[in-house]
Amino acid sequence: MEPQEQHQEPVNDGLQKQEQHKKHKEKKKERLLDFLRAAPSKAPWFSFSGAAFLTRLASLRTTNNPAASRRLPAFVRSVDWRALRAKCLAWAKHPMNAALLIWLAFVAGGVAFVFLLMTGALNSAVPAASRRRRWTEVANQMLNALFTIMCVYQHPKLCHHLALLLRWRAADVAELRALYCKNGAAGLRRERLHVAAVVLLFHATCFAQYGYCALFWFFGRDNRPDLAVNLCMALGLGFPIVAALYMVYGPLGRKIVLIPASTDDEENLNSQVDEANAIAVTAQCDSNRNRAVVAKPEWAGGLFDVGDDPTVAALSLSCTFCVFGWNMERLGLGNMYVHVFTFALLCAAPVLVFAVAALNVHDDTLRFVVGAAGALLSVLGLTYGGFWRAQMRRRFGLPAHRWSMCGGRATAADYGKWLCCAPCALAQEVRTANLYDVEEDVLYAKGGEEEEEEEAAMAPLEREGCIVAVDAPPLPMRVEEKDYVVRLLLAGVAPSNRLPPLTVKLLHARLLRLDLLAGLSSLLLRALTSSALHLHALRVHCLLPNPSHLTIPIALKSASRLPHPLRAGEQLHARSLKLPSHTNPHVLTSLLSLYAKCGLLHRAQRVFDEMPHPSTVPWTALITAYMDAGDLREAVHVARNAFANGMRPDSFTAVRVLTACARIADLATGETVWRAAEQEGVAQSVFVATAAVDLYVKCGEMAKAREVFDKMRHKDAVAWGAMVGGYASNGHPREALDLFLAMQAEGMKPDCYAVVGALSACTRLGALDLGRQAIRMVDWDEFLDNPIYKKLDELGLEMKTMGYEPTTEVVMFDVEDEEKEHTLVHHSEKLAIAFNLLITGPGETIRVTKNLRVCSDCHTAIKLVSRITHREIIVRDNNRFHCFRDGSCSCNDYW
Repeated sequence: MEPQEQHQEPVNDGLQKQEQHKKHKEKKKERLLDFLRAAPSKAPWFSFSGAAFLTRLASLRTTNNPAASRRLPAFVRSVDWRALRAKCLAWAKHPMNAALLIWLAFVAGGVAFVFLLMTGALNSAVPAASRRRRWTEVANQMLNALFTIMCVYQHPKLCHHLALLLRWRAADVAELRALYCKNGAAGLRRERLHVAAVVLLFHATCFAQYGYCALFWFFGRDNRPDLAVNLCMALGLGFPIVAALYMVYGPLGRKIVLIPASTDDEENLNSQVDEANAIAVTAQCDSNRNRAVVAKPEWAGGLFDVGDDPTVAALSLSCTFCVFGWNMERLGLGNMYVHVFTFALLCAAPVLVFAVAALNVHDDTLRFVVGAAGALLSVLGLTYGGFWRAQMRRRFGLPAHRWSMCGGRATAADYGKWLCCAPCALAQEVRTANLYDVEEDVLYAKGGEEEEEEEAAMAPLEREGCIVAVDAPPLPMRVEEKDYVVRLLLAGVAPSNRLPPLTVKLLHARLLRLDLLAGLSSLLLRALTSSALHLHALRVHCLLPNPSHLTIPIALKSASRLPHPLRAGEQLHARSLKLPSHTNPHVLTSLLSLYAKCGLLHRAQRVFDEMPHPSTVPWTALITAYMDAGDLREAVHVARNAFANGMRPDSFTAVRVLTACARIADLATGETVWRAAEQEGVAQSVFVATAAVDLYVKCGEMAKAREVFDKMRHKDAVAWGAMVGGYASNGHPREALDLFLAMQAEGMKPDCYAVVGALSACTRLGALDLGRQAIRMVDWDEFLDNPIYKKLDELGLEMKTMGYEPTTEVVMFDVEDEEKEHTLVHHSEKLAIAFNLLITGPGETIRVTKNLRVCSDCHTAIKLVSRITHREIIVRDNNRFHCFRDGSCSCNDYW
């Protein structure tokens, strides 16, 4: 038995070791699970890009089990893995990004190989030192070729940026800001100098790499100067690092809110007007021929139908890059020179760089591999043409041809055609572009004079919903046809019926065809302005040989609705000075309104002073300009001058002046306006009378306010609310409640001002029962059912998914927690932010001013809102400014 026992002992020891190893693994797993169950300790930090291997964690994050979600670590709970994966896939689908990934993979492989050789990790595989040095040289040559290719590819873009820097127009500045400034920020002093520093550093990086490449190409391994090699390497690595640090932590990395200067606005509008003039010239050339929009364009012939146009085929074969760039620019798909140089570099640089690198490789097999890799990359450069062919197809709605050998995908087929026969694909694209006229992403049919007589009459499309398309030969112009066009234009300028933009453009084409533009230009301009085609209206006005006092005001109205109206307005002003109608009151009033919108009140005043006998409309425009600028006292001063000069107010003027007087409590001027309104017979207007009630209420004259209120024949909810709120704010709570009950008795539904006034009156009287009765009379759901509260609800759901929990401790009322949460949702700063999110565009900064200290719950919520909406939110309370950006606040949670 002893030998058997001795034999069992090692077996038992082995089993025990296996069990201990198993228990150790389980303990490690338990520790990992404990880590995964940990609760988050701070706010989310990552909500964008990522990788596909985290798909499993994405499913964990989106689990419907709240308990399981809480067990996940902070990292997993804070990352939006689904959006991450989608963005990564979308980024990788772009061919340039895919090429960048391949380049990075080769660089990583080369660097790893050199590292292993230098550290001796491959000594056993490559024992000979001479052979290791040769492999190191080969790897360095490959890395040198890869980095040189990247510099050769990026250098034309840098040259383009240098040209933009030297030209420095408004569009150039915007493009450079988007590339070199943090989040496209602007308003930096000496911005051009800072951007120039970064651009020159990147240029220096390219030249350092070229020098490094030349040292490897023209010197052998033994006689290569080490000092020059190390210097070029240091400069090639140091320049981009300095540029990156300068962009992030230097002046370009500061977040500066842009306050547009007049020079920038003028340059921007100058470029817009230049563009409008260029397109106007094109429209003038096209006005002599009949063109029809092509709904379903087709490719011109097949891929190999080169015999359809031998000249195009020959040029596509002999001058591929030049023809490609020219064709892309006339199709509106980019700059010709950028396309030419980029395409040529993608196809020529790899084979040249790798061929020179192969000359320094002594191993025949490796030399062949390096040369073949360069040739393959050059052939793959033809996919650049396939990428833009796909863009052309999508942009103009050309049919997609799906090849079975390309997986049945249209985009893959576009790449395959260029790889199969690049000149054939290019010739087909050029023939297709020759087949149509291109303007603003729309293809028009092109034909000669004989074909024009057989084309269908140009009419708005059936899908426009206003008229039915006509499929008939054109008829000679008749009175009925002219009346038909006039009726359509009149329908387009009616306030209750706005024609679709495409319909108005087609009517413009019909007027050109019938030679009716000169007589109906003002009507067309009004239709274009009504359809929000403001640039189109300015183009049409530029082509008018004799603009009149009827067309210039409409053009000025269109200019005032541009994003930057000053430059276009100044050009229209200069053009009007050359015409006899430049002193027309309508022209001057339109100029006044445009300058007022631009904030140039001194120019608006100067234009007003040019009117010898201004009527009510110019006076009202000037008063409105000062009111919109916030200068209420100057607006009231202008109103006094207007009445002293015999102005007779209409209802709009009376409302504006009464409102201004109410805001500054100028009772004397307000009563003058009210008496003038009574004399002119506009005092019975519900708007004028309500403005007068508001004036007397804010001046404390409740008896006069009640007198005006009682004389009103028709009272709306606003008038009732103004009177009820006036009684409550002037210390007459019982009268406010009586009037509120009378309002209910007449069946008038109270607005928010009336309700607030009634509740304020109940508070002063201590009438709890009456207050509850007032609350029961109101349908509160109607007040809460509006876009602001809906936006708050949406934000609340998103914040809760990010771990937000309301801080109910800040609510001091003795109510349930649910009621406390409801109270927190409707804090004033949250309402203001939700309102701004609805009325402002993406990326705009939101500013909120609060007269009280912001509570801790709102502070936490606004941080999350800034992260969700990718907005900068600036809140000023009674203590300090809070700048919320990307989920953090400038106060560092201490205020």
